[in-house]
Amino acid sequence: HQMALTFDPRNAYVWTRLGQSLLVRDGETAQNLGSILETAVTFAPYDARLVVARIDVALAAWDQLSDSMHMLMDSQIHIAASQSPTALARLARERYALTRVTDLLSDTPNLLKRFIYAYAHSY
Repeated sequence: HQMALTFDPRNAYVWTRLGQSLLVRDGETAQNLGSILETAVTFAPYDARLVVARIDVALAAWDQLSDSMHMLMDSQIHIAASQSPTALARLARERYALTRVTDLLSDTPNLLKRFIYAYAHSY
């Protein structure tokens, strides 16, 4: 991933994959995970292929992330609820993050309703 970023430092896919790789290798306390996710979001904030992957990393390391990263991931969760509610529901189930996701979506009743429906119908 490091070499790929040398050739294309604005590649959000590679930044996202780097975050995933560090999480797998080093766990939720991986160094620079927050800044890696922030960079990935900066270069492609609405890319449906990447939003759920970034949320996955963030939920796994939530307690290690800063308040500003929580706010950034809040926006990513809203995007996922709009674009991919079923994928977000499965992820919330896998990461035991139902309460966190519903709390974050509580300010947008329509998205919350879509998410709850998807959660109730995903396994």
